[in-house]
Amino acid sequence: MTNFFRNCLDLHVNSKRGQLILVSVCSMIAAIAGIVPDLTTLPSTTLTPVASAQSRQEFSDGEILNYARAVLAIEPKRQQTYDEIRQIVGESVPMVVCSETRSLNRLKQDVRVLATNYCSHAQKMIEDNNLTVSRFNEITRIQQTDAQLRSRIQNALRQLQQPSGN
Repeated sequence: MTNFFRNCLDLHVNSKRGQLILVSVCSMIAAIAGIVPDLTTLPSTTLTPVASAQSRQEFSDGEILNYARAVLAIEPKRQQTYDEIRQIVGESVPMVVCSETRSLNRLKQDVRVLATNYCSHAQKMIEDNNLTVSRFNEITRIQQTDAQLRSRIQNALRQLQQPSGN
């Protein structure tokens, strides 16, 4: 899943394909929120079948809706930040792990400012949508291996994007 940031620029959230891919992008966004991975890759996470089966009941419909709202709130800023970083560094956008100071310190000052602002924004959007960063990351991790949870997230995204939606 390298270069996810670059690939996400081609998404149109209103298309079914875009919605499906957006759920995958959620996984990466959690990383940016200072918790899990980075702007370009996401470490693989494996769950046992038991854990995956348990996750189906683990998240309320309200949490899933809040998660989808957070993802939709974060996505425009993620795209904007990626574009701004790409203008500075060119096609090779550096890996950023918000929770690792070392990762941020390796960046040029202007890129570090952009990445730090994005990380703060993502965390705020998660919290503004009544989730903790750890809960957001937990949903993100589990949806990677749980098709039913991924489907619930996709349905919530569709619901929120309907003209008469919430």
